[in-house]
Amino acid sequence: MSRRFRRRPSVSYLLLALFALFIFARTGWQYLDVDLPADEANETAATEHGGLVAGPCEVVRVVDGDTIILRQSAVAESLKEPQHRQAQTAAQYRVRLLGIDTPETVKEGTGIQAWGPEATVFTRDFLQRGLLRVELDKRRIDRFGRSLAYVYVGDELLNAEIVRAGLARVSAYPGDSLAILKLLRQAEAEAREARRGIWSEGSPRRLEPAID
Repeated sequence: MSRRFRRRPSVSYLLLALFALFIFARTGWQYLDVDLPADEANETAATEHGGLVAGPCEVVRVVDGDTIILRQSAVAESLKEPQHRQAQTAAQYRVRLLGIDTPETVKEGTGIQAWGPEATVFTRDFLQRGLLRVELDKRRIDRFGRSLAYVYVGDELLNAEIVRAGLARVSAYPGDSLAILKLLRQAEAEAREARRGIWSEGSPRRLEPAID
């Protein structure tokens, strides 16, 4: 009785198939993407780049006292040539300041709260003082998809200074930095004692709970 042997594919065919898969993985996926508006494209870029990272940022827009839009370049520090920098996509992030809550000004269904506009102006002015950088904690993203961060200009921490000005209250969660929380509590105590902003006579004593 004659035996039938299955013909095995040659090594060259296997190598060719592996090479084709490699090329598709490197370049083919881009043809599956749909065109996105500018904002959505930035959000996609942010996801591909792994999200907001600690380091320098640029301000795109101040939404309110505790929420800002930041732009962060994906260019590595080792790439110094201008042509490389221009080829990179700068991702935009909607950033919520960690550990604090300011009065509302733009929340849907909520009117403008006392000291809300002042908090927005404070954040806008603070971010114009110099170079901006962000630092991260264990909580990186809230349930609304916003990045969570501590925002510095030089050695000054916006999260703490807006509390010290009486334009925000502390709103921390388990797992947040204890060192930063201590700093925020001290700033809040100072604002209360000095009766600044939301702690002044005639101002509402309670704000809506932070939504994080």
